Amino acid sequence: MKRPEARPPAPINARLAACLALQRAESSDTYAQDALHQLFGREAIRLSPADRALATEITLGTVRHRRTLHVLLAPHLTKPIESMPQPARLALEISVYQIIFLQRIPDYAVVSAAVDVVRQLKAPALAGLVNAVLRKVTGMVEARLEELPPQHDAQRTLPLSHSGAVVVFKHRVFSADATSRLGEVYSFPDVLVRRWLGRFGEEATVHLLQVLNRPPGIYGRVNLLKTSPQAVLEKLDEAHREAARSGTSRDDLLDLTHVPHEAVSRLLSAGLVTIQDPTTLLPVEALELDTVGRGRVLDMCAAPGGKTAYIAQWLAQSAVGAGDAESPEAADGARRNLLATDRQGVRLDLLHATIERLGLHQVGVRPMEDLPPRPESDDERFDRVLADVPCSNTGVLHRRADARWRFSEEDLPGLTRLQRGLLERA
Repeated sequence: MKRPEARPPAPINARLAACLALQRAESSDTYAQDALHQLFGREAIRLSPADRALATEITLGTVRHRRTLHVLLAPHLTKPIESMPQPARLALEISVYQIIFLQRIPDYAVVSAAVDVVRQLKAPALAGLVNAVLRKVTGMVEARLEELPPQHDAQRTLPLSHSGAVVVFKHRVFSADATSRLGEVYSFPDVLVRRWLGRFGEEATVHLLQVLNRPPGIYGRVNLLKTSPQAVLEKLDEAHREAARSGTSRDDLLDLTHVPHEAVSRLLSAGLVTIQDPTTLLPVEALELDTVGRGRVLDMCAAPGGKTAYIAQWLAQSAVGAGDAESPEAADGARRNLLATDRQGVRLDLLHATIERLGLHQVGVRPMEDLPPRPESDDERFDRVLADVPCSNTGVLHRRADARWRFSEEDLPGLTRLQRGLLERA
């Protein structure tokens, strides 16, 4: 008897890509953002620009709002969601995120897509469970409002930080205790909410939670050693050119938030821009490098290398402006006065990759482990030292959504000792 031909695997869509990224993040204990980069880069998963944007939104939004999603799912499960098989758990998480937070796709379509995802994740026996639970979740919503009403039941109300809209549920789903309720509504661990309530009070803490839940913009600093802002803008289509130019107050910084990923990738791979938050430029500018002259600069904890690249550019331009350099070769000589260090392994690899991509070949790179405790020669003395020491990440949770789930008060004393040791060494 002739065996039936095997069906070709279904093409990967945005929802399946999001689940694959979340699986990778969990299995390798990496950040979801990095898992997405691996998926679309090394794994070469191809999606349309719209589907890629949707996959990114679903992945990071699910991680960011995971506690809220679990609270909404809990009434419809017979056991904690953390104990469920991974395919069903991920399908439920990404689907509830779409139903409650996105509203771009009808609920019935989200439910149908979730069933398909479970099957694609090779767990068809769980499809019925996923379908039944999601249908119950869609029935929880009583109303969607454009803004929070003056009089409202906080245990039934979910403000959406990214849009300002409000979801009102038919029954109370959030805790009565203020700390737990804020943690559930804004999806933060109680330990962080409690610390911030004690330090800032409720009004400021709510504002902080809302801000940290808003997806950040994407900014590209133009590599002025290779090109100009105008030349970079001319590489964008007219529809995105004005937004990139007007989204910042600096000529050398472009707002790439709404520029298609493919266009941004081309700029990055050519070394014309580097992705950099505007706030990371401030420490470099505080070094007052235009007064250093021929002095030497050390960038400690330099990976992934954005600030190193900005220092290199500043030193080279200062040399040219002061008349100490009259050619690109001489500008390269100015960059020899910069040494960048970080831990051996992944971080040092990231640093090397950034320097290579931007063409900063004369920047010195050394493993931090190779630096002596005390300067032993003039080659180990510097006029400026930038020490961006490791931190708890609680100030950048809008960019590192999953860092909130890794925070531990028990880690703070060790982190403080590490910071103090690096600063003393600097």
